[in-house]
Amino acid sequence: MRLHPIALALITATAGAQAPRQLTLVPDRKIEIKINGNARDVLLAVGPKGQIAATIRYTGQGISVFDSTGKPYAWRLLTGRGDSSEIGMPMRISWIGQSDTMWVADAAFDGQIVLVDGAGKVFKSLENPSWIHPSWGERRKFPVFGRMQLLSMRGDQTMLIIPSRPKSLLDTPGYNRSATQVLRTTWDGAIRSSVATLPVENRSVQLRANGCNYVIGVPFAPASFWDVAPDGSRIAMVSMAGGKSDSGAVRLTMLSDRGDTVFARSLPLSVERVQPQKVDEFLAGLHSCGGFTAEQLRDSAKSRVGTFTSNVSGVMIGRDQTTWVLLRNPAAPTERNALIVDAKGEVVGTATLQQNENPLAVGRDYYWSFEQGKTRMGSTLIRYRVDPNAKAAPPARSAPTSASSKPSRPPE
Repeated sequence: MRLHPIALALITATAGAQAPRQLTLVPDRKIEIKINGNARDVLLAVGPKGQIAATIRYTGQGISVFDSTGKPYAWRLLTGRGDSSEIGMPMRISWIGQSDTMWVADAAFDGQIVLVDGAGKVFKSLENPSWIHPSWGERRKFPVFGRMQLLSMRGDQTMLIIPSRPKSLLDTPGYNRSATQVLRTTWDGAIRSSVATLPVENRSVQLRANGCNYVIGVPFAPASFWDVAPDGSRIAMVSMAGGKSDSGAVRLTMLSDRGDTVFARSLPLSVERVQPQKVDEFLAGLHSCGGFTAEQLRDSAKSRVGTFTSNVSGVMIGRDQTTWVLLRNPAAPTERNALIVDAKGEVVGTATLQQNENPLAVGRDYYWSFEQGKTRMGSTLIRYRVDPNAKAAPPARSAPTSASSKPSRPPE
């Protein structure tokens, strides 16, 4: 896979610098996963040993697990409201560190978190962990939260979460309710520390008042993205750096699981200055909504417009602490690109991805993706080898499986 010349220019370093090395993604294995459900609801997770968990989000179809070759494990987790199910409706799956312990965030049963060992046995349920609370000494620093989004679980019995639904039991002058924070808590919900404040979402304006229910997408807003490593060891944030008078730059900031800055780098990515006439054309197309006048909507949208934009569309961290910054490719709509950065913040190279594939797991030497079928049903997992020297991709090996079939063989 090679970059189009125009696409390559979009990931070229600033004037005088050398362009990142082009890497090739060589298909190494294809695994057919047959799941009955809409592709947008497919829940797939890749573990530290290449094991794969597959199900449909918020359903009782069960969770099937396969090894890295696509061979089903000798066990399958039941889900649903039945007496034989210990998991109701899975909404997220991952593993603790490099261990065989899988965790499942359950939308049913009071929002429990279930821990499953390598033999498929549910050995622990963290009941109602959404009741997030500070210690008595920090009761003025953090409120009590009624809900959380689980990001990762750690072997030291802590987890990284995004809390929500704060309860105003006491005044908390030390807590900024307008910011989205990542907290480290114990498994029973006791807050240990604030780890990071995530970038503010500026790409849309939501109107939910005065008889108006409308979301304005702002195409010229400087987008920011973030991701947490599967083992919770790092948090990556990508955003536009520089003020109104700068030439613009895309910056990657990496934090540790304690909130310390590991590195902060300006990436070798080109940016584009926003054209005022295009902004004016966009604003002119906004009209009144409910009690909001057209002028009010235009002012709200205009406040989100930046001086520069880029083709960054996302960021992912691998278990080896490699970071992939995902990029749109205007020159080839069926492709997108990735800038790969190692654990120290040094650029490894660039790679070309297919637009119809959803990234699942990344690393310096591998890339897992999920290929949507023509009917938007889940179909194929593809594992690629990241090769700096390959010129032609050999055909991938296929290993058909079914998330609804009965496993017949033990794991390797």
